[in-house]
Amino acid sequence: MFGAENFVIEPITDPLTVRQGAGHHHIGIDTDCLPAGEVIPQAAPWVHFGTGSDMIEMQFEPGPHRVCLQIGDGEHRTIEGLNAMVSFTVE
Repeated sequence: MFGAENFVIEPITDPLTVRQGAGHHHIGIDTDCLPAGEVIPQAAPWVHFGTGSDMIEMQFEPGPHRVCLQIGDGEHRTIEGLNAMVSFTVE
């Protein structure tokens, strides 16, 4: 489960509409976070949460992994400062 403070997480109702201070989650599996303003690919290794969801259950193979949590706007463009990288090892 993940969230955001001082930012509205909402479902996409019109992908062409960008609302200031609002967007939705994306996670990148075993990949780097993207630079601000870049469109987040709608394919692996990225998972989109266009419904406004804030939860996912995942299985990882043993070994080291990293997950980038990145907020995208209504056009799936990354937003400056709204990302975090988490690294972990599955035994």
